[in-house]
Amino acid sequence: MTSYQNEFKCKGNRLKIVYLASSTIPSRLANSIHVMKMCQGFARNGHDVVMLVPNRRDDMEPGICDVFSYYGVEKCFDIHRLPWLPIKGRGYIYGLIAGEKAKRLQPDLVYCRNVPGCFIAAYLGLPVIFETHSPIRDKGGINEWMFHAVIKSSRFKQLVAITHTLKHYYETNYPQTKGKIQVLPDAADPVPDTIIPVELPRKDKRLQVGYVGHLYKGKGMEVVSRLAPLCPWADFHVLGGSERDIKYWKRECEDCANISFHGYVHHSQVFPYILAFDVVLLPNQQQVSVHGGGGDIGQWTSPLKAFEYMAAGRAIVASDLPVLREIIEDGRNGLLVPPVNVEAWCCALTRIRGQRDMAKAMGACARVDFEEKYTWDIRARNIIGNFGDPGFARNCRQK
Repeated sequence: MTSYQNEFKCKGNRLKIVYLASSTIPSRLANSIHVMKMCQGFARNGHDVVMLVPNRRDDMEPGICDVFSYYGVEKCFDIHRLPWLPIKGRGYIYGLIAGEKAKRLQPDLVYCRNVPGCFIAAYLGLPVIFETHSPIRDKGGINEWMFHAVIKSSRFKQLVAITHTLKHYYETNYPQTKGKIQVLPDAADPVPDTIIPVELPRKDKRLQVGYVGHLYKGKGMEVVSRLAPLCPWADFHVLGGSERDIKYWKRECEDCANISFHGYVHHSQVFPYILAFDVVLLPNQQQVSVHGGGGDIGQWTSPLKAFEYMAAGRAIVASDLPVLREIIEDGRNGLLVPPVNVEAWCCALTRIRGQRDMAKAMGACARVDFEEKYTWDIRARNIIGNFGDPGFARNCRQK
């Protein structure tokens, strides 16, 4: 029996979890989807959850009255918005405020996506888990110093990494994390049986090819824009992106009649489109930019859309990259092709066009894999249930 399971036995299997994040809620960013879904996952597993986020009013998606509905999430946890001051160093000030707020809430666990907040929470004696999606070095020297202090603390219980590649990086560069890292890729929600696919024109049974996600550099529009002209027998559908990026790619693809840009839709409305596609593309490149155009998450990322594709049971054609090979097995639950070889992408779509039964079989395998391993609820349960730190629950906490 793990230490967390011992803790549950003492507490009746229910924890009070503070989820401390830096995300803008609501927004179009993938990290905001992640934190909302994870809070729902913890709550669905029977825990009391409070999310702490900065009140970034200027960055919020406008016109959203109900953030839970916007993300397609049950209203099963509380959201506390904390000050985000218009001054230099506000990120560290927010971390201080968030860590102190977590202390006042008296949680059994603080789950952190924010380094300064994690540092303060651990300093104040709270048990912390830190989830990482990229190297800490990318966040600057002060954050790295804080992270070093956290992993040396007795209050540090676990590091959650989204890929094995990222786990290897941390074990190599931060030896204190060895034996305390759990790899859990991103996830998705199951597709309700009541979802009705959107209607797409299907003249002459043309192959309907979909891409869902942001249009940042390295996400793959570079491939899609060159692939569509090579496949005149297919219709390509692009869902997502900022207005600026959509405008740019429409201009780049203005001579290609078989690409349609559907624009951005709320995350809760994505599945009706995915279900309408015959095949979906995951054309990540080796270097992938993040929001704002900086950074490179290509070698670390675990794309949300991969799991949404799997949940929908669609045939996936993906870039043959180490992080994607962690979830896609070529020929079984998808096809892997060289990231920049557009002719290889064309061959993969040609193969799917001529072997529809194979495509359906791959989609079915992907869905089974998803249902067994990659739902948000399973991910949340694994975080709580798969630990072996004997120091976490020597005794039930005394309030």
